[in-house]
Amino acid sequence: MKNRFLKLWSRIGAKSSADAAFELLVNAYTQPHRFYHNLDHIRACLDIFEQIRSMASNPDAVEFALWYHDVVYDVRGSQNEEQSALIAYNTCMEAGLTDAMAQEIQNLILTTKHTGRPQTRDQELIADIDLSILGSSDDEFDRYEANIRKEYAHVPDDAFRLGRTAILKAFLDKPTLYYTAYFIQKYQPPAIANLHRSIAGFRNISEN
Repeated sequence: MKNRFLKLWSRIGAKSSADAAFELLVNAYTQPHRFYHNLDHIRACLDIFEQIRSMASNPDAVEFALWYHDVVYDVRGSQNEEQSALIAYNTCMEAGLTDAMAQEIQNLILTTKHTGRPQTRDQELIADIDLSILGSSDDEFDRYEANIRKEYAHVPDDAFRLGRTAILKAFLDKPTLYYTAYFIQKYQPPAIANLHRSIAGFRNISEN
């Protein structure tokens, strides 16, 4: 992964230390409380992005945002995306990138809050990539759900089931889970099936 990061650093003409920037990312994504939001998640996002890179207007900005979008992850916090976006913005400025580039990356990361409709094609792409796990195979989705539960181990079972069910239902209530034709076609049908299956599983546990 480091080689991939160093290539990005070189392409965008960053002036600061690539090694130091990469070390910060590794330290963040290998924190012991991360079971899903770790380097494996970032690698998976980047691998998917490489398949659709030509769809992006500013692919380097999207890639940069993917690297940083979960750099702050506090399960008890509510400002993870905002703090991650700020770290990315400051990193851009320290690297001598333009303010326009830094702001674009910041906005891309904020899109991963999934609280509103993306405003640009690149924002649609990063939102879709971040939620691609929902449309994965049954086994991969179940591992994802298990790892999310581990990240919220401090939450009692009943409270977790209620909260998680509400989150999954909110995804189903959206007009569309994904925004781009590529993700709608490839990921949306299995994602809807996975969400219904997970919600049913929580319901069965509650009833027994």
